[in-house]
This record gives sequence, C-alpha cells and structure tokens, in this order.
Amino acid sequence: MGVINTNEWLEDSGDDLSKILTKLQGYFPGVESERFYRELAYFGMVGRNNGTKWDLAKLIERKEIWEWTRELMNTYKEEWDGPDIPVFIFPIARSNSLFKRDALRKSGVAYKDKLFLFLPSDVGKKELRALFVHEYHHVCRMNRTEGEIQENSLLESMVMEGLAEYTVLTECGKEFIAEWCQKYPEKKLEFLWEEFFRNNLDVKKKEKTHNQLLFGGGRIPALAGYSIGFWLVQNYYLKRKFDVKNSLKIKKILFLNNIES
Repeated sequence: MGVINTNEWLEDSGDDLSKILTKLQGYFPGVESERFYRELAYFGMVGRNNGTKWDLAKLIERKEIWEWTRELMNTYKEEWDGPDIPVFIFPIARSNSLFKRDALRKSGVAYKDKLFLFLPSDVGKKELRALFVHEYHHVCRMNRTEGEIQENSLLESMVMEGLAEYTVLTECGKEFIAEWCQKYPEKKLEFLWEEFFRNNLDVKKKEKTHNQLLFGGGRIPALAGYSIGFWLVQNYYLKRKFDVKNSLKIKKILFLNNIES
C-alpha cells in the first residue's frame, strides 16, 4: 500500500473533518468513526477547533514530505523485512499533546496494519526520519508478536517503546531521541520501578491500569512507562548488544530477567 496521498485528501476536504473520517473508515473495519477519531486525536491528529486552514495549506504545499516518507518506507521495509502497510500523514494539533516527541511538535501512532504521522508544516527530513523509525519499528514488532495487541502486557508495551526509541538512537543519533528518554534520573526510575511497575507487569493493554502506568496519571509521572521502557532496553543493550532486526523479535522476558539479575 505505501504512503497514501493524504495531501490530496486535505486539498479536497480542507478543514472538514467528516470528509477525512469517511475516507479513513475503510481502514478501521467495524469501528465507528467517532471512536477511531478519538484515539487518533489523543495522539495528535488535528481536528475540531485546533487547526487552521493556514496550517493545512502550508503542509499541503510541502509535497516533498510525502516523497521523503515514501523513501523511508521503501528503505526500512527492505532493511527490516517489514510489512507493506498504508501510511497516513496529517497535520498535528496545535494544542499541546502528551505524545508530541519534542518541541518540534511531531507525533504518530502505529497499528499492526497501518501507521499515522502527525506533522507540523516545518518538519525537517531528519526529524521525520526519527519519527518514522520509531513508529514503523512498532509496526514491525507487532507483526512479529503472537496474539492480539489488546492482550499485550504492560511489560511488552514498555519494551516496545524502549526498543523503538533505542532504534532511533542507533539510526538517527542522540539528538533525535524523544525527551522522555532522559526525562527522569536513574534513581527516580529505580524508585518508580519498585513502587509502581514491578508488580504490575502482567496488566493487559485493555485494562485501565495499563495506560495509567504507561502514560502517567495520578501518582505516576507523565510518560513514566515510556521512560522505564527505554531504561530497561538500555540496560539490556549494555550487557548484550543486539542489532535492529533482532530488536524486532527479542522476547520481553529477557529485559525483565536482565534487570532482576
């Protein structure tokens, strides 16, 4: 499938969200448009009252963004033996998002069979590459993981985030990793691990506690689960180096065994 010409969708639809959702409906079989939109908006998709026609026009003008993404898709699909999935590019919401990678305001969300990138009109080629590497790594690992995604444990979710961002580190360099990788000092991570995470690693993605721990909420700091995931992967890599293709299939239990040894 490859990169979808969402620039043409945006030209045709302007800021009429309903037209965009109608075009996306076929990629979410059996799911109401309002439901999948809420999830996409949660991760940064522009929508009602948080974008402007100017934002749309500026992004549409930059046709090279779609070309860059096609190049990235072709490169990493071949290097990682990844699946051929549809990739959708949309403007990112102006409002602050928990999931924006950094001050450059870009975000994304990956599914087993599709990928969304939410971008500002001024995104650069290197920043786009870092985001694509992270999200497409998710897609590849999900396609190598047995079972339904909703049955994923908290441990698998944290490991997935850590591995994806460690791949950004190796592919793009330290200056392109997300802020949450270095958000908390190691002492803080060790405390959070013992206090909140260690005894909740089997919590399933479909359970409310999973997202509270992964994303933060209540007594859990913002994106603590992401930060701990990177910490787990980094500690494992220091003892047992691995390449990107291996990172797509390393079993989650190995990261736990490493930190507990």
